[in-house]
Amino acid sequence: MLEEAPRAAELLFNEPVRLIDGGIRLFLGDGSDPVILSARTVDTTVTVALPIDLAEGSYALSYRVVSADSHPIAGAISFQIGETVQASPPPDTALEGTPPATETAVSALTILQYLGLLILAGLVFFERIVLRERRPDDRGTRRIMAIAFGAAALASLFLVPASALRITGLPPSAMFDLSSWVPGILWQPVVSAALVTLAGSAGLILALKATSTPGRFAAVAGVGSRSPCLCWSGTRRPSRRPGS
Repeated sequence: MLEEAPRAAELLFNEPVRLIDGGIRLFLGDGSDPVILSARTVDTTVTVALPIDLAEGSYALSYRVVSADSHPIAGAISFQIGETVQASPPPDTALEGTPPATETAVSALTILQYLGLLILAGLVFFERIVLRERRPDDRGTRRIMAIAFGAAALASLFLVPASALRITGLPPSAMFDLSSWVPGILWQPVVSAALVTLAGSAGLILALKATSTPGRFAAVAGVGSRSPCLCWSGTRRPSRRPGS
């Protein structure tokens, strides 16, 4: 409870964070549309400029930022201006959380990406290094390799918008509205998708075509370098909360 309207608010985190466009909003107690606020970040501190001369009443300052390990951190801090004002219910900030459907989509795509890469790398390694096959693989093996690579590549590509939706806190249906989730794109899933697609394609072609010893090792290196250790995953639910 504050006697007068503050000019600014500071959110203190335990690690550096990055701002998202439209991620800092002020909800008004009267139920009107929230106000998007400007803010700046320096290391672990986010300074938010509040509207001038806020009237007496209840408010909620909501935030959604990206942590140093590329996970969203969201929440809200409620406050009231004026001691004599009757407290009204805190503004609805339920939209600040990540929808379960988005979390499920990111998890499912990550599992599909990992599974496809593991199957592809395992088959290539077993055929070319363990068995030391020089002949082209049979039709069934080639089909499994192609399906595994296709699943990993598609999952990697869809993880770019899916992870952006998770950062911005939007449902999967918002994928068709580019302007809503593009601000949440991170470089990690983009790089991962590029590496899986390019290096995976090269490794798959070499695995299907190469018969020489250098070619076999090049194929294994191509698909092995895209192992899950380089694939970005955003499935951990953060528990950090800031001070204010």
